Amino acid sequence: MKQLLITIAALYSTQAWGHPIGGHHHANPWLQLLQDYWVALPVGLALVLYLAGLYRMTRKIGRPTSDAPMRAKAFLLAWLTLVVALFSPVDTLGNAYFSMHMVQHELLMIVAAPLFVMARPLPMWAWAFPGAAAKVGKTTSSPSFSRFWRLLTNPLSAWTIHAGVLWGWHVPELFEMALHYPLIHDLQHLSFFFSALLFWWSLMRLSNTRSPAVSGLVSLFTTALHTALLGALLTFSSRVWYHSYIIPAGSLELALQDQQLGGLIMWIPGGMAYLVVALAICYRLLSTGAQDRPMARRTG
Repeated sequence: MKQLLITIAALYSTQAWGHPIGGHHHANPWLQLLQDYWVALPVGLALVLYLAGLYRMTRKIGRPTSDAPMRAKAFLLAWLTLVVALFSPVDTLGNAYFSMHMVQHELLMIVAAPLFVMARPLPMWAWAFPGAAAKVGKTTSSPSFSRFWRLLTNPLSAWTIHAGVLWGWHVPELFEMALHYPLIHDLQHLSFFFSALLFWWSLMRLSNTRSPAVSGLVSLFTTALHTALLGALLTFSSRVWYHSYIIPAGSLELALQDQQLGGLIMWIPGGMAYLVVALAICYRLLSTGAQDRPMARRTG
């Protein structure tokens, strides 16, 4: 482990803005941004439309709801996290070093995604277009859409989709394809992000009743377990899973240590995020139970 930590500086001391894998990224980050316009455009539009919707809603109905400031802050933090993950040296280094690729994925899945779910930006985006808010509300409240959304975001479905995406993309053949082909690389990031959105939505829509909260706890603990297992497999493996990282690292030994560092990133901070939310749900359950017991005594 000591040797692993010593090599971190060596891993990141060279090629800080280069993309040796696949050759599809530019050294200049602005040129990279232009090439990836189809990713940059929706990210930029998301912010512009949110601010426009917030402005129109405030002018039309006056003071926003009490939770609007919290949701706006969550949206801005989520948007900034996306920018850091997709348009900064984090993305550039992620194509050279597996460990930084893991940092990028964790930013998308356990930081940006839950913040977007907390922000719930769809109504605000709808406000950006005249008359769209009512149409969006009518569509999302329709029986067919409601059934489809409940099916997609129930804990079992969301858990299965998120776990399948996570494990599937770490199959060496698929991961290597994402490193060499820009479209597959972007598809990988989109699937990580949107599967995480479904997963966190399935948890945050839970009510205060005990049964859904217990389902959320099971979902969180099992997700923490299987992500920790994948991280442990990467950490303790004696071989390099993704050979494209050998050349940027400079040697087979450094590439293996880079992989071990990436596994630790997925295992410890990644798993801790799920456990912290699980503990928060446990605290809510205990608090609710403590409040209900005195009420039950009085009514008895």
